[in-house]
Amino acid sequence: MELRYDYLNQDQLRSGTGTISPATASQIMTSAGPQEVEKYTENHYTTLGIDYSPNQDWGVTLQVPYIIRSHSTLGTASDGTTPGDGGGQYGSHTSSLGDMKVIGRYQGFTKNHNFGVLL
Repeated sequence: MELRYDYLNQDQLRSGTGTISPATASQIMTSAGPQEVEKYTENHYTTLGIDYSPNQDWGVTLQVPYIIRSHSTLGTASDGTTPGDGGGQYGSHTSSLGDMKVIGRYQGFTKNHNFGVLL
């Protein structure tokens, strides 16, 4: 059994391969109008992993994630600091089970069981 915690704080605005300021992000125009400016997105992942091997050749792993996500935006037509006149400012918070993963493995190709495949 394994219990793992991961944290991802997406608090940098980016364009291409570099970071940009909120003021710069607010000046980006799309075909639909002014760009929405995000304040932050914060993700917390707690994953329970269970591994079972009925014999030396076969095994299976089950991973069950629980996700907590918070997100906030200044909306469109913002100056990068205050909410814009274009509306769309919002914040959200959600938590739920994520996509479960089942991984099968076979390691019976060699006598030492040191070579295998994942399914």
